Amino acid sequence: MAAPVLYSAFGSVLGNLNSREHKWLSAATSRGKGPSVGNTISHAHKLTRRRWLPNLVSMRAMMAGKPRRVRVCTRCLKAGKVTKVI
Repeated sequence: MAAPVLYSAFGSVLGNLNSREHKWLSAATSRGKGPSVGNTISHAHKLTRRRWLPNLVSMRAMMAGKPRRVRVCTRCLKAGKVTKVI
Protein backbone atom coordinates (compact mmCIF):
# COMPACT_ATOMS: atom_id res chain seq x y z
CA MET A 1 0.00 0.00 0.00
CA ALA A 2 1.44 3.39 -0.96
CA ALA A 3 1.93 6.12 1.61
CA PRO A 4 -0.51 9.03 1.39
CA VAL A 5 0.62 12.23 -0.29
CA LEU A 6 0.51 15.18 2.09
CA TYR A 7 -0.05 18.78 1.04
CA SER A 8 1.10 21.93 2.79
CA ALA A 9 -1.22 24.82 3.61
CA PHE A 10 -0.39 26.40 0.25
CA GLY A 11 -1.20 23.27 -1.76
CA SER A 12 2.34 22.18 -2.58
CA VAL A 13 3.18 18.51 -2.26
CA LEU A 14 5.29 17.64 0.78
CA GLY A 15 6.02 14.19 -0.57
CA ASN A 16 5.20 10.70 0.56
CA LEU A 17 5.43 10.95 4.32
CA ASN A 18 3.91 8.75 6.97
CA SER A 19 2.22 10.35 9.99
CA ARG A 20 5.31 9.97 12.22
CA GLU A 21 7.52 11.87 9.74
CA HIS A 22 4.81 14.51 9.24
CA LYS A 23 4.65 15.12 13.00
CA TRP A 24 8.43 15.49 13.07
CA LEU A 25 8.24 18.38 10.60
CA SER A 26 6.79 20.56 13.36
CA ALA A 27 8.76 19.13 16.31
CA ALA A 28 11.55 20.83 18.23
CA THR A 29 15.00 19.26 17.99
CA SER A 30 16.08 20.22 21.51
CA ARG A 31 13.09 19.06 23.58
CA GLY A 32 11.04 17.12 21.04
CA LYS A 33 8.10 19.42 21.63
CA GLY A 34 5.44 18.66 19.03
CA PRO A 35 1.97 19.82 18.08
CA SER A 36 -0.90 19.65 20.58
CA VAL A 37 -4.38 18.63 19.53
CA GLY A 38 -7.79 19.58 20.83
CA ASN A 39 -11.14 21.07 19.92
CA THR A 40 -12.27 24.51 18.83
CA ILE A 41 -15.60 25.22 20.51
CA SER A 42 -18.03 27.53 18.70
CA HIS A 43 -20.73 29.64 20.36
CA ALA A 44 -23.22 26.87 19.49
CA HIS A 45 -20.83 24.44 21.24
CA LYS A 46 -19.96 22.56 18.04
CA LEU A 47 -16.59 20.85 18.32
CA THR A 48 -14.08 20.81 15.49
CA ARG A 49 -10.62 19.29 15.74
CA ARG A 50 -7.59 21.55 15.52
CA ARG A 51 -3.84 21.58 16.15
CA TRP A 52 -1.69 24.04 18.08
CA LEU A 53 1.81 24.13 16.62
CA PRO A 54 4.83 25.00 18.80
CA ASN A 55 6.61 28.31 18.17
CA LEU A 56 9.79 27.03 16.49
CA VAL A 57 12.71 28.87 14.94
CA SER A 58 15.41 27.37 12.75
CA MET A 59 18.85 28.45 13.95
CA ARG A 60 22.47 27.39 14.36
CA ALA A 61 23.14 26.12 17.89
CA MET A 62 25.91 24.30 19.72
CA MET A 63 24.93 20.63 20.07
CA ALA A 64 27.51 18.25 21.57
CA GLY A 65 30.27 20.82 21.02
CA LYS A 66 29.55 21.29 17.31
CA PRO A 67 27.46 23.93 15.55
CA ARG A 68 24.35 22.42 13.97
CA ARG A 69 21.22 23.83 12.34
CA VAL A 70 18.32 22.86 14.60
CA ARG A 71 14.67 23.76 15.16
CA VAL A 72 14.28 25.17 18.67
CA CYS A 73 11.18 26.33 20.52
CA THR A 74 11.39 30.00 21.42
CA ARG A 75 10.76 29.26 25.09
CA CYS A 76 13.98 27.19 25.26
CA LEU A 77 15.85 29.91 23.39
CA LYS A 78 14.64 32.62 25.79
CA ALA A 79 15.44 30.47 28.86
CA GLY A 80 19.04 29.96 27.68
CA LYS A 81 18.77 26.18 27.30
CA VAL A 82 20.28 26.45 23.80
CA THR A 83 23.56 28.21 22.97
CA LYS A 84 23.24 30.25 19.80
CA VAL A 85 26.18 30.23 17.35
CA ILE A 86 26.83 33.56 15.65
